[in-house]
Amino acid sequence: MKNKIYNLNEQSIEKFVNDSHLCIYCLDAKTKKIIFANPSFYKLLGYLPEEGENLTLYDFINHSKESIDSFIDLVIQTKQRNTGEREWKSKEGKIIDMFVNVSHGDHKDVDIIYVSAQNISERKQVERELQKSQHFLNESQRVSKIGSYITDLKSGTWKGSDELKRIFGLTAPESYTVECWQSIIHPEHKKMLLEYLELEVIGKKQRFDKEYKIINQKTQEELWVHGIGELEFDNNDNPIKMVGTIQDITERKQSQQEIIETENKFKSVVKSAKDSIVLANEKGEIIFWNHCAEKIFGYTENEVYGKPLTILMPEKFRQAHQEGFKNHVLTNQDTDKDNTMELFGLKKNGKEFPIELSLSHWKNGNEKFYCGIIRDISERKNAENQQRKHFKKLSDIAFLHSHHVRAPIASILGLIELINFENPEDPKNIEIFYHLKKTSLMCDSVIKEIIEKTTEIEELSKIF
Repeated sequence: MKNKIYNLNEQSIEKFVNDSHLCIYCLDAKTKKIIFANPSFYKLLGYLPEEGENLTLYDFINHSKESIDSFIDLVIQTKQRNTGEREWKSKEGKIIDMFVNVSHGDHKDVDIIYVSAQNISERKQVERELQKSQHFLNESQRVSKIGSYITDLKSGTWKGSDELKRIFGLTAPESYTVECWQSIIHPEHKKMLLEYLELEVIGKKQRFDKEYKIINQKTQEELWVHGIGELEFDNNDNPIKMVGTIQDITERKQSQQEIIETENKFKSVVKSAKDSIVLANEKGEIIFWNHCAEKIFGYTENEVYGKPLTILMPEKFRQAHQEGFKNHVLTNQDTDKDNTMELFGLKKNGKEFPIELSLSHWKNGNEKFYCGIIRDISERKNAENQQRKHFKKLSDIAFLHSHHVRAPIASILGLIELINFENPEDPKNIEIFYHLKKTSLMCDSVIKEIIEKTTEIEELSKIF
């Protein structure tokens, strides 16, 4: 009866082993040959059962011979069960991740190793994908300087990603207290931020969205961060968690400050400039207007902002300006050089006046902008008219010199040649002396006129 029960149990065990999805086999510890293996073992590795007689551990364990021998020796010496992860190699060379359970047994003075193993390739693949995803997440957070966090509002603790710890300058602990976070906030922003959190976020159950300053606990550096958080609620609509991100925006803040400082310097320079400076967009609309422009045109900046440039020019020039401006904006390649030209401007009171315009342009992305430096040249034009008069008087003097002075002098010289010095009483000498006096008076009159014109020229020269 006992023998019968023994046979039944042996058959049940054999059926269990053969039907198991686990890979079960045993081997001779000395030869490393497989003594027995169940169908799952052969199916997984791709061997036929008849090939098992010549199969050894070295054929399918994907580790070095030295490593395999060392492990088997350890099992025999300790006679303890060992578990762990190993790599197997199928007949086709495919690597399979296995979790193995190894134990030792004696059979007629022969060391037998019993092994049951489970295929964990899918689990390992999932783990690798998770690790890869976590790596990508960590890298993306590092590059974007965005850390993530989870806050337990009941316990008053929070956990943060590695990047968040770097931003805050924290190390070691997995979780931190809310008081720890409060100590990181810059003193200038602490009161504002805590009131915002209590009254707006928790009190009104709103999304946390705020920029504030912190002090990095490692470097003591002041940093700007942008915090975002979403509340999670229990069944009674009470907030229990906040999940969100914190981004280091220090560089952006510094850039914004530099831009503001640059703009302030620009405005300070152009507003104090002695020339009129007008900026326009590619629609031809005025977007900047300095104090000097107000003086010469009569418009305030508010009056011209957003208005077309054509309000600054006489009606007769507007159509040509609009056509030329439109063509310049539509030109993909800028062939027109920035230049200086003389035109006419139009004051607010309707008075036309001469101007000198220095025009330049630049691109910001795909949009063009234009800068005009305008000078009122009315005084210069008046000076040019005076200069022309100056030149006219010089021309008159030259004419007098070449004709009205040289002619009398030539006449005087000729008369002197006619004087009879041998006979002073000669009646002809009297007539010659008469003509000499008359011609000399004429020459004196011309010289006085030259002196008067020269004096006028000297006065004009003082203007220039």
